[in-house]
Amino acid sequence: MFLLVFAEVPADPQDLTLSTIEANAEPLAPPALEPAADAPRAMSQSWVWRILLRGDGWSATWYSPRPAIGRVQLTGRLIGDFAYATTGSVRGQVLTARVLDGAGSAGRHEPGILAALDLDDVPPLPIRPSFTPRAISAAGRALWAADEQLPLIVRVNLDNPADVCEIVLPTPIAPEPGRTPWQLHADPNGCWIAGWYGTFRAADTGAVQRLDDCWVDASAAYNGTLLTCTSDKTATRISLRYPDDREPHHDDTTLPAGPISAVIAHDDGFRILMRRRDMMPTTTFVVDVTVDGHVTVGPPLDDIDDYAILTTEPPAIIDLRGTIRTLRSDLQTDSPARWPLPGLSGGTVGNRIWIEHHDRDRDLHDNREYWLLSLTDFTGQVIARAEIQNREPGVTIDSSGTAWITDGHITAVHTPNGTLPPPLPLADLLDHNRSYPPHTK
Repeated sequence: MFLLVFAEVPADPQDLTLSTIEANAEPLAPPALEPAADAPRAMSQSWVWRILLRGDGWSATWYSPRPAIGRVQLTGRLIGDFAYATTGSVRGQVLTARVLDGAGSAGRHEPGILAALDLDDVPPLPIRPSFTPRAISAAGRALWAADEQLPLIVRVNLDNPADVCEIVLPTPIAPEPGRTPWQLHADPNGCWIAGWYGTFRAADTGAVQRLDDCWVDASAAYNGTLLTCTSDKTATRISLRYPDDREPHHDDTTLPAGPISAVIAHDDGFRILMRRRDMMPTTTFVVDVTVDGHVTVGPPLDDIDDYAILTTEPPAIIDLRGTIRTLRSDLQTDSPARWPLPGLSGGTVGNRIWIEHHDRDRDLHDNREYWLLSLTDFTGQVIARAEIQNREPGVTIDSSGTAWITDGHITAVHTPNGTLPPPLPLADLLDHNRSYPPHTK
């Protein structure tokens, strides 16, 4: 479903919410009887064709009562559909905006904000860089990065940034910017690549092997061993893969179904923080997984938010609403204590904690769109802080102790000696070194 939905209605000169549009109609799916068969009997069914309307710089879904194709002229409303399953984007110059209470126009619209947009009077988008980094992971002085949409992985030598290697994965292009389709876990011998389109193992030479095409929701690595977690409606499957195939692959362990809040590696293996769907009220619990595949499911933990961080030194759960609980060896927790830096997302990098949060000291007249990323110690003491324009950045730390983040580019935010290296212009480096056509490993 696209961000815009077109609702066709009869022309009404008195209704200022209506527009007459011209667009190209393309079928999206076979017709379907709506509403569904289990709808109340008083509702009559009719055939509906789901059609894509392509305008000049915009696209919309049209649920049409008749088949249509080619150039069409229609009267109705373009509605912004902000449901979780929508995709795509739309740009326009805002002409007017007013609040609707549902009482106007004879009740023909729902409460909300009615914005009049000129979809044509907008400047063109800037040219996209050839590489926009999102996930990153460092091992030694090698840094690996994944593009936020394109199936491109890059390894760069931090001591000699001109030494850059590009890997093209044979997977789909992710549909939306601003997401993280891949998770990277670098080690001295290469990098694990896990995410929406499967799991890969890349070597320092650039050679890459596809291990499976199963969706991965969360992952972590410890001394070259990879843990992946995949959730569906009935169960959560965990899988262990070992470096150089020294051990058999473990993929026969399942856990209760539920979303995963965090996963982290520690000295004995891994820990997973997840929520359980098959219990009411929904509860949180910790799962301990050893490197050899032994699994321990901890007891239910009350009042922990969806957004939380697992730490290892010492073991704890940080609830991003502003509490921290010590995690005991029996996977139970002590009573919560105050955590000084609540936030929106976060994680660990080395022995540091990073938190993405709002700027609490922001000037009321500052209209910029930005967030803050703070690097802290275990007590919440801020070590470094940077403004970011993109949510949920990638964060990693190299062997020199330099912390790197992604924010449309890769930049250092902290070094032990206080002198930050320059940003890494990966797109420029790739454009200078890339062969055409690129080599697919």
